[in-house]
Amino acid sequence: MTQRWAFYGADLEVDHGKYVVPHQIAMRVIVPVADFSGGRLGYLVMNLAVSKMFENINKVLRLEDSPVIVGKEGHYLFGVDDVLLFGSRLDERGEHSLSIDNPSMWREVRSNKEGVYEQDGVTTIYRSISFPLPGLGVALMTALHDYSMSHVDKIVASEVEDIYSEMMIELLVLLVIAVPITIFIHHRRAYINNTRLSYAAMRSMAPIMVTDKYGIVQQVNDAFCVAKNKLKDDVIGLAPTFLKSSEHNQEFYDEAWAHLIKEGTWKGELHSRSKEGELIVEQVAVSAVTNSSRAVTNYVVSFVDLTEEKRLTRELQKLSVTDTLTGCKNRRYFDAAMDRQVETFSRHSDQVFCLALIDIDHFKKVNDTHGHDVGDQVLQNFARILNKSVRAVDLVCRVGGEEFAVVMPNTKVQEAEVVLERIRHSVEQDANEPRITCSIGFTESKEDSNPDALYRSADTGLYIAKREGRNQVVYHNKDHVVCPS
Repeated sequence: MTQRWAFYGADLEVDHGKYVVPHQIAMRVIVPVADFSGGRLGYLVMNLAVSKMFENINKVLRLEDSPVIVGKEGHYLFGVDDVLLFGSRLDERGEHSLSIDNPSMWREVRSNKEGVYEQDGVTTIYRSISFPLPGLGVALMTALHDYSMSHVDKIVASEVEDIYSEMMIELLVLLVIAVPITIFIHHRRAYINNTRLSYAAMRSMAPIMVTDKYGIVQQVNDAFCVAKNKLKDDVIGLAPTFLKSSEHNQEFYDEAWAHLIKEGTWKGELHSRSKEGELIVEQVAVSAVTNSSRAVTNYVVSFVDLTEEKRLTRELQKLSVTDTLTGCKNRRYFDAAMDRQVETFSRHSDQVFCLALIDIDHFKKVNDTHGHDVGDQVLQNFARILNKSVRAVDLVCRVGGEEFAVVMPNTKVQEAEVVLERIRHSVEQDANEPRITCSIGFTESKEDSNPDALYRSADTGLYIAKREGRNQVVYHNKDHVVCPS
């Protein structure tokens, strides 16, 4: 094993007590050698050619001439004619030194560690460095290099060219390496984000199904299995025809698939039946997944169960147009029905219809005598008699407290009168207590009829029926009034 290096020093190379010619500076390095136990075995002695080290300095320069290196006292060590070198060791060369040849330059060089000295149009750049050459009696060397202005221009031009070349290389590296890496990172991040989104979608509470471009099931999430009462292994690899419902014909599915192929998306409602025969309504959304070439690779199908929402919607719609006490349609529904009926009659004048308004006689007395609970029962029973007495095409509505309306499509006066007399008679003969009767006024649609005019005309007939003694049917229009005989 070797221990730390030991430097003996540097001097001109000597052989048998004489300087070797040509003269060269040699540095002797002595390295102690020991065994693994630390015992000294001997020394390794090496001579290093310092002149070769100086010559290597020239390789880093751009000009053909070499720098001048001087020692501590100004004697030349490298870069001048051989006969001028090593004046500090060779007596016959002692007068050759920078301090003698150029005293003003030597004073400046000794005063500054580095700098630039100009003289007679020549620029000298110098720098002093420490170097262990105790054998030569020097401990400081100064490297000098002379440049003319043309040399300086060449150096500047060369430096600019090198800078430009380095910039082009760096730009090329950026284009060849950095840009692809940036693109890769962008796509990698997009892939990671898409993977996270896909994972989140498959973990969602909504049923999700993923197919290939041919529609073959590739993956489903847990919510899908719960909603469809299926195991993953039972559906993966199947065509989605297992979801087909008899509620839709083949044309429906063909149109949906054609739209998906053309637009890349499809959204609609699918109806099916449960095992118990109940209607199931789902909103289905299908989206195509494409690759970088915009070719379809997969389809993602999501399902939203609308069954309960549809049921609630129907209930709300029913409540919005239904009288909660009697179950008859309310005034809101009546107004809309009259608008439709008048519109139909305006386009088809042969489809005459009649409107009747029916009022329970002395209903206020019923409430005052028996209370509102009994009054409500009377209204409910009265509504039952009305619905039982009219035809299937007729519409019964509660339009006020104890006032009801009956819309009779495709009905002329004589036909309406038969129906309305049946109603009046059924109410009069009803055995439920308290006993009641009713008054009825009705009218027939005319060419210039509108809902408000028809309602006023029927209401006038009702007023006349009450005025004439109640419990009767009166026909009224703007031309004449027909009262019971």
